[in-house]
Amino acid sequence: MFKSKTGYLSAIAAGLFAATAMAGAADQWSEEPPSVTVRYGDLDLGSPQGRSMLYRRLSLAAREVCPIAGAPGVVAAMQSKACQSRAVKQAMRSIGGPMVARLASERGISLD
Repeated sequence: MFKSKTGYLSAIAAGLFAATAMAGAADQWSEEPPSVTVRYGDLDLGSPQGRSMLYRRLSLAAREVCPIAGAPGVVAAMQSKACQSRAVKQAMRSIGGPMVARLASERGISLD
């Protein structure tokens, strides 16, 4: 069983949008980019269910920090999805460990 000592992670979306997509959103940030704390200390990352729940939590947090910027449309939706993917990947790298590497492999995510 693998549990983190801290059991949480702040998923940060800094630098995840392309510079042009961030132009309007950057004005809304004070000095810190948006972040969401993702708690996972209660999960058994050694089990498929625990890893699946971690991925779900990271994905939900990524949706919060990577909303669709500007007017709704295909381009904004694609930018938001790309941001979400990068945020989840960044969060998984930050957590690290063999069980997160296993989760990445199960989801087809390269952490390189």
